[in-house]
Amino acid sequence: MHLIDRLAHTNRWTDRHPGEKLLLSGGLLVLSVVLPPVPGAVLILAAAAAATVFGARTPVVDYFRVLALPAAFLISGGVVLTLSVRLDGAGPAITWSPAGVETAIEVSLRAMAATASLLLMVLTTPLTDLLGLLRRVRVPAAIVDITLLIYRFIMVIVDAAERGRVSQTSRMGYSGFRRSLRSAGLLAAALLPRCLDRAARMESGLAARAYGGDLRVLSPPYILSVRFLIGALMLEGLIVAASLGWTAIGSLGQ
Repeated sequence: MHLIDRLAHTNRWTDRHPGEKLLLSGGLLVLSVVLPPVPGAVLILAAAAAATVFGARTPVVDYFRVLALPAAFLISGGVVLTLSVRLDGAGPAITWSPAGVETAIEVSLRAMAATASLLLMVLTTPLTDLLGLLRRVRVPAAIVDITLLIYRFIMVIVDAAERGRVSQTSRMGYSGFRRSLRSAGLLAAALLPRCLDRAARMESGLAARAYGGDLRVLSPPYILSVRFLIGALMLEGLIVAASLGWTAIGSLGQ
């Protein structure tokens, strides 16, 4: 089982109604776009991480393993935003400015807050529960089925890549730079036909089960917790109040 699937099925909030977690994570996601990055995005990032780690009891190491890849991508993008190319008589020159640094920090904080809000939903809710929630809100069955198949195919690709890399590593395929580059190329070349074969077998399996255009998944009954809903709304309200208060104090100081 992939790490994300394992965390989604083994955390303390797995059995909670997906609507509760959607209210919390979706509200934080909206606030990460609406509120100013300082202190709004900082508070949202802290709240989402705390809810995932302490509320849902997701292991800290696993949480940061999942967060590491998007964080690295966002940090690298933020570094690029600080730089600019200046053209003068001596030729192009790469420079940076305080305004660019400020913009990079604001964009990175917003993106990290939004990412943490999404991970709050992804790491606490199994895919079957999300699909059941989509069906309850009358999302067309075709969209739900495509979502399930895309997710399944992504997991197939990730699993094939991990198995191939483990096999290459056991044969010293990454013992040097040139050998690592060659092994990565061979893995990428072998991954496409292998995944296409798995996709063809998936299609054959669906046809053998008389697939009629609607994939049904089992979703256990849930009961909404009024206490959880009120707590989520209170947390989001506190973040809004703190952010607006900070902005008001900053305006008075100027």
